[in-house]
Amino acid sequence: MSTARLPNPVMQGDRRSFIPANYWIFSPLKDGILILLTPFVVMLVFAATGHYQGQGLLIGFGLVLSAGHYLPGMLRAYGDPALFRRYRLRLIVAPILLMSLCATFTYLNLHAFMFLMLLWGSWHWMMQVYGFGRIYDAKAKSFSKTTARFDHAMCILWFYWFSIFSYSSTSYLSSYYTSGGPFLPAQLFHYARHIWLAMALAVSAAYVIHLIRLLRQGQSINPLKIIFFSITLPYLGYAMAVVETPLLGYILFEACHDIQYLAIVWFVNRKRAENGSDAGSFIQFLFRPRLLLVVLYIAVCLAFGSMAIGKQLSDSDGFLMQVFAVLIATSATYHYYLDGFIWKVRETSMRRSLGVSESEGELHSQEVPETRQVLSPALRHSSLWLLLFVPAAILGVLEHNAPEADNVDRSAKVAAKVAEAFPYNADAQIVFCGMLIDRQQAEKALTSCHRAASLRPNWALAHMKLGHVFLMQDKRDKAISAYRDALELNPESVEARFNLGVVLVKSQNWDQAARAFEGVLRLKPQHSQAHHNLAITHEGRNQIPQAEEHYKQALRINPDFTNAHVKLGSLYAEQKKFTQAEHHLAESMRLKPSPKVRSQLNNVREALSEAN
Repeated sequence: MSTARLPNPVMQGDRRSFIPANYWIFSPLKDGILILLTPFVVMLVFAATGHYQGQGLLIGFGLVLSAGHYLPGMLRAYGDPALFRRYRLRLIVAPILLMSLCATFTYLNLHAFMFLMLLWGSWHWMMQVYGFGRIYDAKAKSFSKTTARFDHAMCILWFYWFSIFSYSSTSYLSSYYTSGGPFLPAQLFHYARHIWLAMALAVSAAYVIHLIRLLRQGQSINPLKIIFFSITLPYLGYAMAVVETPLLGYILFEACHDIQYLAIVWFVNRKRAENGSDAGSFIQFLFRPRLLLVVLYIAVCLAFGSMAIGKQLSDSDGFLMQVFAVLIATSATYHYYLDGFIWKVRETSMRRSLGVSESEGELHSQEVPETRQVLSPALRHSSLWLLLFVPAAILGVLEHNAPEADNVDRSAKVAAKVAEAFPYNADAQIVFCGMLIDRQQAEKALTSCHRAASLRPNWALAHMKLGHVFLMQDKRDKAISAYRDALELNPESVEARFNLGVVLVKSQNWDQAARAFEGVLRLKPQHSQAHHNLAITHEGRNQIPQAEEHYKQALRINPDFTNAHVKLGSLYAEQKKFTQAEHHLAESMRLKPSPKVRSQLNNVREALSEAN
């Protein structure tokens, strides 16, 4: 491959080509779909499914894909004999350490490891973007150490701006507090946000000046890297800050990340298989240019990722749920760990797989001289584990040693502190509002709900929470209006429709209340409380047979529904059906003893005795 530098990437051999062929990792079409324009592909797919009400399934597929992309690194680590021999100790000890840590924190119900996973995961995202930038530079024979440092700084500053310091994602701060981390002054967070943004803008401006200087000096710059950064970093901002549902935003960026990762791993392993036997028989078998093997590769990854669905379907407090949680957390952290050393672009085998010649690697070595290492590589690598174990131990001890009462109270403090640090984040405000509703603090809850609704006027949940607060304050007209606003925005909301019916029952608006509960049952036929409340509306309109039937339906769905037993027993007592009334009132007393129901039951038994 020619090593001549190209001051301007135009018309090399083919005058129709603006970008030389050797600047691409795969090819123009494959790079466009699998790397450069992947965000647009993902967004188009999600937009199409959203139009057809299929986003739920796509989010589920995204979770499977997210867990599935952990597998390819393991396939190479254990399927490449040369790599395994080189890193044998790491590849044996690391998964044992990580699984032990995950299992311990899961068993003790501690959250510190999840917080550290969030930080490590965002670092992993960032390093993949940075890595693609370095690959594109290597393809253009651009080995400037200053450029590499600018690339790294740009990725770090903008990634963590969107992930932590902007008003978008609250998950990092709330996870830190939930893990036992000391509370931080909100003002400190506001100052840090402005400083971080100023740094990001300053470095971006300096980077542009640096690139212009390189062009004037006649040095090569791969425009594909600039295109890649210009699309990927704003896309991260869109996923984190613009998308209203945090989970959907996560899936949007994660899907893009996964597709890029699976593509580059396939390409690198295929080249390794083509270059000789040092890749190992497994790599040579699986990574051949066969469509069937591409399908098999993706299917195996998705099968591995299906444990994410298993976690969603398992009992939230059960042993199986904990097993899936440990497996997913271990796979994720081990994936992050492996990617830190098995895909080094500077290594000869990787350069060969990426189509970067040995001479380019030698040029890189000349321009970037080796610095003297104070610690041996083994000791330096071992010391990096302290970055995981020391914070995990500190936060784990803080959370574990907190009294039970403090843990309950801490949840409210966490919600308050996050809302204070993110005053312009609707999610933070609505979580705090929900906490205040649970604590019956209506006035404070109203402030947070109003703020959330003003920040995101088209958010049905904010209007529904407003309805809850108005209902607590017995402001029925306002509650009805808020619930109807929520239903206009989300007609499929069972909770909003049900609560609208509750307010209408309190106002004895039987007809409209009945329509509300009938709407709930159309959406969720097995909603026992909706049957119960619909029966109340029938009683209110003196439609006794219909009321009796819906009370029975509620009890068929939930035989232990105490109020339904009481209501049906009272209904039978009024009809002088004392035997049936005794049965239901006695069942209610068995489930939840009550002096009032006991008095009713005694009266029914006296009437039954007189009748006999």
